[in-house]
Amino acid sequence: MQQASTIRAVIDIGSNTLEVLVARCQPNELETIEHRSTLARLGESVNENGEISSDKTKTAVDTVREYQELAKQRGAEQILALATEALREASNKQEFLDTIKREAGVEVQLISGYAEAALDYYGATCSPNTPLDAGVLDVGGGSTEIVTAKNGQITWLTSVPIGSGAIHDRYLHSDPATYQEMEAARSYLAHYMQTLRIPAMPPALVVTGSSASSLLKLAQHAFKLDENTHRMTHSDLSACLGLLNALPAEEIAKRFEQKIERARILAAGALVIQAVMQYVHLDEIHISSQGVREGAVHDNDVLIALLRLCLGSEDAGLTYEQALVKAGKRKSKEKLLLPSDMVTAVLAPDVAPDAAQRYGLEQLLLKQSQLREEHYQAFRRHWHQLQARDFRRELLDLLSDNA
Repeated sequence: MQQASTIRAVIDIGSNTLEVLVARCQPNELETIEHRSTLARLGESVNENGEISSDKTKTAVDTVREYQELAKQRGAEQILALATEALREASNKQEFLDTIKREAGVEVQLISGYAEAALDYYGATCSPNTPLDAGVLDVGGGSTEIVTAKNGQITWLTSVPIGSGAIHDRYLHSDPATYQEMEAARSYLAHYMQTLRIPAMPPALVVTGSSASSLLKLAQHAFKLDENTHRMTHSDLSACLGLLNALPAEEIAKRFEQKIERARILAAGALVIQAVMQYVHLDEIHISSQGVREGAVHDNDVLIALLRLCLGSEDAGLTYEQALVKAGKRKSKEKLLLPSDMVTAVLAPDVAPDAAQRYGLEQLLLKQSQLREEHYQAFRRHWHQLQARDFRRELLDLLSDNA
């Protein structure tokens, strides 16, 4: 007997793009009804000022409102909104969340980098042709998620604050980027990769995110890569980088059907992907258009709830097994959508961090965040004091006193 399907929607508020996915869902099947994206670059203002600007907040409100209406028109019974790295790093994150809820009527779930990585894995590997031991790489605008797996279960995952937007804003200031800028970015990424200490290199790598999809499209248009392929080699990426270094973003957009905002940051995305490929010793990657949205639309609030419980947010003291029990109780009240046995297929209990590890890590990260904020505020106060001083007058007075 065929199981009844449910239409669900996920709104993904990322560092570079805001996207919506509306899909008809069954336990082992996903049919996309609508998928749209808007390149807003929320992370750009966070990189510059530490907060999401009022202009970008307005863009986000308008876009989320539009996406919510679209989802309702397409028959979505449930709408889940997620936010990732840009909001995690923004000093005004709560103000942003409150504004979205007040003006767009949508409550946004700010998920951790670990939760984002797990959803990436679940979304990117839902194809039956994906090798069970394949890893997943998601290059976003503000963060990059890396996941390794064995027999279809996550064995290790991480989320690091480097992405196409962040690398572009930090290193690639010219259009096109200069050789010196590219080398500086490569050097930084190569050094950063060495700090990750991935316990076991994946035998295959599925890469998701807008940068990966745009690079595949660029290679197909510019270098006649097979339009039906979803694979790219290290050489294919090098060819794309050569083209992106030779032509300004406007020319790339005009010639190869790219959005100009995407063309500006595409070289940075390619550098991140190449750096990971070199670190895990792989010459070929598989590009997937599916990721965090597909992972979330399958599970919706059950997986979000479980990941929040297991990987740090509202209940740092719970063990993995206690989280499963709590998720099951919510399921019995029809607040959750997925059986616990399907959730355990996402995150293997034997590799989930225990309560003490999660609590210790959260406290360390909180302390580091507080120290960074204190250092930043101290620097700002010192800088304003320096700006207020009249050094020319002080020097003249000093010379006058010594005369």
